[in-house]
Amino acid sequence: MERKPSVKKVTPQDDDLKIIDEYILLTTLIEILEIDLLSLSKSGLKLQIAYVKMLENVLEICRKELPEIKALMRKKGIKVFDRTRDEDFNTWKYLCRGYEGETKKWVYALRNQTVDKFTSYLENGSI
Repeated sequence: MERKPSVKKVTPQDDDLKIIDEYILLTTLIEILEIDLLSLSKSGLKLQIAYVKMLENVLEICRKELPEIKALMRKKGIKVFDRTRDEDFNTWKYLCRGYEGETKKWVYALRNQTVDKFTSYLENGSI
């Protein structure tokens, strides 16, 4: 009886999952900021210019970080695919060095994480 060699797929490590989460968070924040900028530019706020400038600055920082995350993902063999949405969860499929997986985020948890990320840019004086 001939034994077939087992093909061992390498499951993602914690740092791989952190990179995937950071990518998801960053792309979600960029998407939200772009929508908010459109809404804000149509508003009649008295300090509209200041708010728009603040959002544009944070968006610029996010857009500078995104290529760094993507380069790290390429180096580690990680790909994240488009998300699917339902009422309560967003789901992303990913490929990490041959391992196929998915990550789900509860919409309210994702919202809180994006708020925290946005707030961290404001508190750190990044803008």
